[in-house]
Amino acid sequence: MKNKKKLLLLPFLTAGLLFLTMYCISFFYDIKMPLAVSDYKILFFLPIFVFLGIVYLVSGIRYKKSEKFRGRVIDSKEVEIVHFGRDGGEIYETYYVSYAFRGKMLKGEVRTTETGLRPGAKIDVYVYDPEGVHEIQSDIDWKHFKLYAMAGLVMVIMFLIFWLSER
Repeated sequence: MKNKKKLLLLPFLTAGLLFLTMYCISFFYDIKMPLAVSDYKILFFLPIFVFLGIVYLVSGIRYKKSEKFRGRVIDSKEVEIVHFGRDGGEIYETYYVSYAFRGKMLKGEVRTTETGLRPGAKIDVYVYDPEGVHEIQSDIDWKHFKLYAMAGLVMVIMFLIFWLSER
């Protein structure tokens, strides 16, 4: 539930990151931008966007470095529906699972975008285990990191377009 607020804000934060970073850069390089925004507001919100980007980056790296183990669904814990606007949204489901981890049968919770799995269904469990710290990773954070990376790429392209049009 603690990630729900962050997920609800994700589309707005991604769009805000695009425009606020462009305005912040325009403040330092005197590039004309299409909208008028106070530069002090930009400097206030920019660390928030950078922090969220770093959080998604770290979570995405952990997901990609984790080992994949086969598991079986024991039961479904909860279904979470996150709405973005009128028609858009995502559905996440949390499952209790059992999985074989290096010869031991362990149980844990997996939060994933796969929905509707019945008890006994196979599921991939991604475990990040550096130095004996056993952590089950979610594919949702990797998905959000990719979204943030795409928004960053669009931001750079837009900045270059505005910058080159001024020269």
